[in-house]
Amino acid sequence: MSEKIYHYCSIENLEQILKTKSLRFTELNFLEDRNETSLINGKDTYGKCFVSCWTNSAKEQLGMWEHYTGNKPGVRIGISKYLFNKIPQNKCTLDYLKKLSFENKWEWEPTIPEFFCITYTQDSFFLKERIEGNLEISRIEQWGRIKSAAWEEQSECRFKLTILSNYFQIKNFNKRFLDIPFDASQLENMEITLSPLNKPKDNDQVYKILTKYVENISLRKSVLNIRNIE
Repeated sequence: MSEKIYHYCSIENLEQILKTKSLRFTELNFLEDRNETSLINGKDTYGKCFVSCWTNSAKEQLGMWEHYTGNKPGVRIGISKYLFNKIPQNKCTLDYLKKLSFENKWEWEPTIPEFFCITYTQDSFFLKERIEGNLEISRIEQWGRIKSAAWEEQSECRFKLTILSNYFQIKNFNKRFLDIPFDASQLENMEITLSPLNKPKDNDQVYKILTKYVENISLRKSVLNIRNIE
């Protein structure tokens, strides 16, 4: 598998990532796939799962542009999958998570976000909610890892972070997002692909953002050629 992963997003989201040197992790219950949840039989358990979603497909996909930029101006970010793996560069990540853990009496598992590729299946056994004894605890490891084969064309991979705590703290925990700092040195190898839906003024905006926050970045035009019909 390639060491580079890709993320389709708006120009505004690109600037936010570069400005804050962080990725937004979304709580599993707020993703678009309704089969994904950290609930068991519709109830909170002892954990919350947050993920940042990417693809390992280097081939541009029109459907990804349309789905994740909403047919509006955007970019595709290409970057190393080792955003959180290097030491001591990931000290900012660890310090941030330790601070959150201390303030909220959470236990983080793993220490830093883990990276993996989604497993796709048509087997309903792995997709439906089940509870057998204390299964809600053992299921935590599998949260965010399995999706229906209907989503397979996305070739999705993820960073995942799980919060473990007591039931009452989790029940009262209402954050939908966490912005997690990453190893900023990885920006040196980032590449940006301009959306085929961009107008010249949109591409100028992307260029200004890149020159403001990073150096020596690879900027590419889309291989797709789409006619804008208004």
